[in-house]
Amino acid sequence: TNSIPSDPYQSVQSWLASLRSSNSRLQLDRIVLLLWSIWKTRNNSVFRNESPNLVLTLLRAKRASAEWRIRHTLSQSLQPIQHRFSTNNHYKSYWVAWRRPEGGFIKINFDGSRTSQGAAGGFILRDWTGRFIQASAFNLGAASVLVALGEG
Repeated sequence: TNSIPSDPYQSVQSWLASLRSSNSRLQLDRIVLLLWSIWKTRNNSVFRNESPNLVLTLLRAKRASAEWRIRHTLSQSLQPIQHRFSTNNHYKSYWVAWRRPEGGFIKINFDGSRTSQGAAGGFILRDWTGRFIQASAFNLGAASVLVALGEG
């Protein structure tokens, strides 16, 4: 039926639990990041008096999802793949390099850092041939890691 659930919280909780157990990890990650982006838009509306913008909310969620996949893949790939050469426990490590997106797509890479002097971030856009499109860097001043992530 298309009726409104009596307990929407329980419905969302059940839905997320079913996604979690259905082995669709990528779908669950995307949904969680979309919910986070909606919450951030809500907070910006309430606390900063910003008008909600559906497109920006969706773009923020998509960017966060892409960053999560990149960081998750990178953190797994930075663990050296170990192959034994001999009984002396020698290992060979493989490193990760930038890869072009599929044909017709644009790739954005962004990063940030924080030191005791402040935080900064930047991004670069390249097309599927590796051609530079645009880049920018920004200083966030004395900001926490959470602020740097939120502004990025």
